[in-house]
Amino acid sequence: MPEPRVEPPPLIEAVAALFAWDARPARERLVTALAAPHADAEPPLTSVQMRELRVAVDAVLAAADSWDVAAERHAREHLSRAIRVALGRPDALPLLLLYVRHACEQLWELTWNHRPMLEVIQIVDEAMESLPRAAVDRDSEVAWRLLQFLRHEFLVESAMLTGAISVVRATATQARAAIADVRLADGRRGRRWLARAEVSEEIRKEETYFACVQSAADGAWGFLHHDVASLDTAMTMMRDALRSGALEAEDASEIRSHLAALEALESARNDRWLHVDHGQVVVIYPFSLRSTRADATDRLVADAIAGATEWELAGLRVTEAPKNALAVSDAWQGDDALGRHFGGAELVLPDLELRRTVGDEVVVRTVGVKVQISALGNHVVRFDIGVADAGPGDLAEIVSMASPVYSDLHELAGLVALNASTDAQGAPTRYANLASVARQIIADVHDGLREHVGHDSKVTARRGLYSVVSVVDQARVMDGAEDRVGGPLIHARDLVDLGGAQPLLHPMRGGATSVCDWASYDRDEVDVRTLLTLNGEILTANANTTMLASFASPAYSVNTVRSYVEFAYSLQGMYAGWNDEVALHAQETAARLDQVDEFLRQDPRSMDEAAAEALQDSLADIERAELTLQRFLQSTQATMLFIESPSLVTSASLRIDLDTVLAASRYQALRDSFEMAKNEVLGHRLQELLDIVSRRVTGRIEQERARQTEKSRRLLDAVLVGIGVIGISGLLSMLQAGFALGELPTMAMVVALATLALVFIAVSWRNSGTRRRRPSRDGKDSP
Repeated sequence: MPEPRVEPPPLIEAVAALFAWDARPARERLVTALAAPHADAEPPLTSVQMRELRVAVDAVLAAADSWDVAAERHAREHLSRAIRVALGRPDALPLLLLYVRHACEQLWELTWNHRPMLEVIQIVDEAMESLPRAAVDRDSEVAWRLLQFLRHEFLVESAMLTGAISVVRATATQARAAIADVRLADGRRGRRWLARAEVSEEIRKEETYFACVQSAADGAWGFLHHDVASLDTAMTMMRDALRSGALEAEDASEIRSHLAALEALESARNDRWLHVDHGQVVVIYPFSLRSTRADATDRLVADAIAGATEWELAGLRVTEAPKNALAVSDAWQGDDALGRHFGGAELVLPDLELRRTVGDEVVVRTVGVKVQISALGNHVVRFDIGVADAGPGDLAEIVSMASPVYSDLHELAGLVALNASTDAQGAPTRYANLASVARQIIADVHDGLREHVGHDSKVTARRGLYSVVSVVDQARVMDGAEDRVGGPLIHARDLVDLGGAQPLLHPMRGGATSVCDWASYDRDEVDVRTLLTLNGEILTANANTTMLASFASPAYSVNTVRSYVEFAYSLQGMYAGWNDEVALHAQETAARLDQVDEFLRQDPRSMDEAAAEALQDSLADIERAELTLQRFLQSTQATMLFIESPSLVTSASLRIDLDTVLAASRYQALRDSFEMAKNEVLGHRLQELLDIVSRRVTGRIEQERARQTEKSRRLLDAVLVGIGVIGISGLLSMLQAGFALGELPTMAMVVALATLALVFIAVSWRNSGTRRRRPSRDGKDSP
């Protein structure tokens, strides 16, 4: 009896559920539609092809990091086929396009990386453009344009990640115009699609959302350019939209975040505001190049000096021959009894330029680039950005450049571009962002050391390892948001109380939450430290951001303390590499112990001498790895002791200030974490276990050899007893009588019997244990 046919969910229910973030009804309806035969359409998808389609839409999009050439090829093949099959089947094509849009939005909730979604949209575009235009109905056209509109949504987010409010304004304006075009296309549809009302409502919500974003950007931009009244207009519009219920819950939460930022600006309109006349922002990306050799860091510096002139790092060539020195002050030339100091090699690369072009406004920021290879192992890629005539919005924009989730500038189509200073003006962006430049430089340094000078090392560079050091040299105080002139800031310690200082005071966040989210940061919980070697100074520090200022101290004194801060943050990369080395050792040791365990599971009778020696070799490998780890850990211990030694710097007061900076940067937490990992690995009873295993293996081999010896002896005894009973002469007489042998054959038989006896004697002697034994692991002789 045939199974009853299961009806798919109604179309209206499926589309409404999609817009409410539930894809199951749409998926069920698509499975039914694409698997059903249709006279005027391509053959339906098979069950295997349906599974492949789900992989292409869902699993491939499940994680941005999994997107690669193979994933792109997979999606291209199965999405293109599904679109061709959907064409001509009632309601299938628009529903499929809305389903793909939902899948992209789902992934977008989990990542700032837009690339996988953009490539899926491109695949759909190519497939749709290959269809006969007359065959694509207007419902499918509107669904397609809604999918394409995601590009504008990504663009606005990318603009927010730059921290540049003018870029947010420009992209939000473009998005409003684009969604208005989608609404017009929706109004031109012919036949009335059953789910038309749901699609039209989704378009209306998108219009409302981007009207709010544009209004928020306009209000923030106006406020920061002394037009305080623009805030009122923006906040009124956003509050009305929130009260009307015209936004999805997720979108409403984002608009509330924008509104909170504007309200924070409004509440501070009469506060004193910061304007930096001159300063510096240094962004460092620490990394580790480690080896288990005792002289690894010294060799690393020498190899970098020898080979760096041949390297191309992220497409940039070293501009001058590296010297055996870092650009640090005399404060680091301590009097160490072992001749150690904080030094190394510095590679200077061509400057980069960040160019922002919005309408007629062009802003260019020069970024200095250096790579510091340290003899201590705390290596960094260092970017130096000058600050001049910068208000709060400018400061937020500069600091945002450090973030690893800073916009992929390839998406911003010339609004913001990052290029080498030698590139032509207006050239397409060469680099996605500073973080991608740093990652490529680190990879190229590692490759250069390995390929050009043969240095064998392992690299550690993590996305979250970066820090921002801001130095304020000269600043003004604006008396309220409408003040355009201001007066000089006399006391550096007043910086924490000024509006607009938040980007320099708070930890870097992983992304952006509103057009000027920094306005909502709390200024009351800033960690302020005092220093001995500066006057009237302020030092604020946290996990990845430090601000330093002292208007009563010379620049060289401030720069010395700045170098302390950079040094402290650079240690994060070194410790990350050390932790990786300990974890790698534990992992490799576990794999070797698995091999030992496999040997021990074997029947002792099947373990021949070759297997036993292989097992002993595995145990020896583990011992050598333990010795290598001990050598590595002794080296790290020496480095830690030197970092904490008074001889690292030239005076006690400098040492106290360095300790203050290390404490502010959570150095002790780094050290404690490494010590814990080290003690966990060293605290096990591995050596005792190896000794037990070795004795057990030796015992098994001795037992097996004793058994073989006993067996051979019994056989020999039996033969000898037989010969003794009969007697040699009797045996020969029997042979002569029985076989009528002559003298010569009889002699041959005697020789054969003698040879056989000698063989038995030799076997017995060999198994008796009288041969030379080779030493075992514990120093005793083993069979």
